[in-house]
Amino acid sequence: MGMKYKLGIVGKDIAYSLSPYIHSSFGKEADIQLTYDIFDLDAGPLEFIEKFFEEGGTGLNITKPFKEIVAERYSSLGDVSINTLSLETKADPNNNTVIKGTSTDGAGLLEDLISRGINVKNKNVLLLGLGGAGYAIANFLSHICSLHVWNRSKNKYNQLDPSQNLKIFEENKTSYDLVISCVSSLDEAYLELISDIKFNAEAHFVDINYRNLSNERLHALAKTKNINFLDGRGMLVEQAALSFKEWFGIIPTKEIKNKIKNERL
Repeated sequence: MGMKYKLGIVGKDIAYSLSPYIHSSFGKEADIQLTYDIFDLDAGPLEFIEKFFEEGGTGLNITKPFKEIVAERYSSLGDVSINTLSLETKADPNNNTVIKGTSTDGAGLLEDLISRGINVKNKNVLLLGLGGAGYAIANFLSHICSLHVWNRSKNKYNQLDPSQNLKIFEENKTSYDLVISCVSSLDEAYLELISDIKFNAEAHFVDINYRNLSNERLHALAKTKNINFLDGRGMLVEQAALSFKEWFGIIPTKEIKNKIKNERL
């Protein structure tokens, strides 16, 4: 038997995570022996992460509520939110290794949209919620489409990069081809905001959460608008594929990705 690689996901209250199943499926397809565990932590994750890699770990995914604090320590590109950690060998005489963090939020979402034939290039897109994932997606999409953003706290707008092609959402000014909800906790004011959004014909609404109470409520709202609804499972699968490529240099096939997206789990 060959080497067994050690992987996992770090977060809080994440027992529902599909990531172990997804990565096990990718491993079987690629004939790679691996374990992928859920690490549900109450406290900050930095000490755990260091120990995980010191003890031979290959890679970690990071999820709520630790993506921002992990980014502060391990992002080499200034990302405010990261969700994939791996070991990188430095080009120095001692071949030292460092923990490298990357964000797959924007790329994972875009890959899922492309796989479903949803084109965002030069389209009017509205992103709701500038938390860690929302901010990362906004930065990724800003040069691809005409992107408008909204956030409950207006102070977040001051953190936006002025070089990015971003516009602040104004009610009743624009009709949208795609709306992306990056908000996990819904209130009536938020639902009312969505109800008032103008959608173009054949528009899509994406809730990046999965197995979340938001899915049912936002799906029902999308139905009243007669627009297409997607939850975050497809994005999760594509993010997992990007992590798998980072760790093993292998891209999971479209067949296995589509199989997981369409399974009843």
